Amino acid sequence: MQTKMFNNANHLWINTLAEIIDNGHILQSRNGECKEIIGFSAEIKNPINNIIFNPLRKFSLSYACAEVLWYLSGEKNIEMIQTYAPQYDRFAENGKAYGAYGDRWKNNPGFYQELNRYEDYACISDLKSDKNCNQLYALIKLLKQDPNTRQGIIIMWDSGDLIHAILKDHKDLPCTIALIFNIRNQNGIDRLYCNAIMRSNDAWLGLPYDIFAFTTIQRIIALELGIQLGEYHHYAVSEHLYKNNYKKIEDIFDNVDISSNMYDNTLQLKDYIESKRYTIYYNIGRVLQAEKHLRQGKSIFLLLETHFDMDSLYKDLLIGCATKFCKKEKINSEWFTNPIFQQLWQQQIEENKND
Repeated sequence: MQTKMFNNANHLWINTLAEIIDNGHILQSRNGECKEIIGFSAEIKNPINNIIFNPLRKFSLSYACAEVLWYLSGEKNIEMIQTYAPQYDRFAENGKAYGAYGDRWKNNPGFYQELNRYEDYACISDLKSDKNCNQLYALIKLLKQDPNTRQGIIIMWDSGDLIHAILKDHKDLPCTIALIFNIRNQNGIDRLYCNAIMRSNDAWLGLPYDIFAFTTIQRIIALELGIQLGEYHHYAVSEHLYKNNYKKIEDIFDNVDISSNMYDNTLQLKDYIESKRYTIYYNIGRVLQAEKHLRQGKSIFLLLETHFDMDSLYKDLLIGCATKFCKKEKINSEWFTNPIFQQLWQQQIEENKND
């Protein structure tokens, strides 16, 4: 299938729903009837535009931000993410998610084995010195060392998952196979491109949050490298919709003209440029600590004052998590530095006033 290009996540999402409803093939899956497209491919020109704005499909900013931080934590314990999504225990066994992406970035057997095998090499020892070293950190090192590389890959799926697919003994096998990153020069400017490759993707439930998570990871890497963002490409072997969501989608189509610019949140790349003060190691440690304190009942005002020195990208993620615990009117949309976050939060404040 030819890759379709979109200005933002809104247009991609709405058009994907329409494409599946109109042209998808019926499949009887383990979760019931669905319609799917095999070989789905789409692109967002500017990954800053990574949030859907639709009152009939509420986008949870707190869950979206928490999910990214959970990945960055390297944890498979669901205690943190379950605070934002209580239903997450459906995917867990004894409080742990077998397919947790962050855990796999850190503890993938091949990565961990080779890291230990070559720990005495100078180019590896600095990675090994950080107890939280994972594929993400190694990827950044590779991209700094060799900007033209075609080997910048972080893996979620493992070959051993095939055995568990046969045994059907886990609730949660990774839907994402890998994220692939490339630095390429476009019109004299180095940009970071991200390609997400998924074996399976629920267009109603998963697609909005997968786009947000993967483009945010793309931003984190670009920030660390000190370069601009390139396009985000999303590939799914099976992009699908379950029958129990058909009616919700019909309601959206009754209210949205997919050919219009409704909910057009498009920003140009030049409108939003990241700044960097501290390393990824420092920022991730600080934001994870602050998020934990947030769950323990500390005030977001106090946390922002204490962690004033985090880069703005991480502050936005922390404030996004705080929207779970604060009344909407307590958080001013101008607290966010990301204009897309500002736009979403202001819209949700207005919707809350009208409810």
